[in-house]
Amino acid sequence: MSEPTARENFYPLKMPTEVYQALIKRMAKTDLGKGDSLIDMLTETVYREGYLPKDQYDFLKRKYASKTVMEKVLEGRRHLVEGQALPVNEEQAEGQALPILRGQLAEDVRVAKLEKEFKAVLDQWDLHPGLEWRLKWHKKAEQNKDVSPSAKLLVDLYAATGPHESS
Repeated sequence: MSEPTARENFYPLKMPTEVYQALIKRMAKTDLGKGDSLIDMLTETVYREGYLPKDQYDFLKRKYASKTVMEKVLEGRRHLVEGQALPVNEEQAEGQALPILRGQLAEDVRVAKLEKEFKAVLDQWDLHPGLEWRLKWHKKAEQNKDVSPSAKLLVDLYAATGPHESS
């Protein structure tokens, strides 16, 4: 038998549409990614039903319920500038004279949020055959196709499937 991998607790999950739509709403409300949002919701449920001790619940809430898109972008932006690391969170950035880098960081956060949004739209494309919804997202994707790979995919998907009339 081979050694267990880092993904030994990986479980592919096919969700009913209603649950998936609820997950998308939760992601929008909490600004968490899909995986973190799922784990956060599962943690809440198993704790509330008494299957998870308080200390493990607190640990998992800190780990999965607090990583917003902005925090993940900030973590990924650890560069050295003049021998000094850039701030990795807003508290560390306060009072530092890095306006150009902060501007770039703000742009990176904006792009990360767009990417998350367009990924969600791609996942929901078949659920929304209405012309108005598809035109709205196609227009936004056209405006952002140079900065977001998912926007470019959405433009290509629109070209391939075209708009549909509302049922």
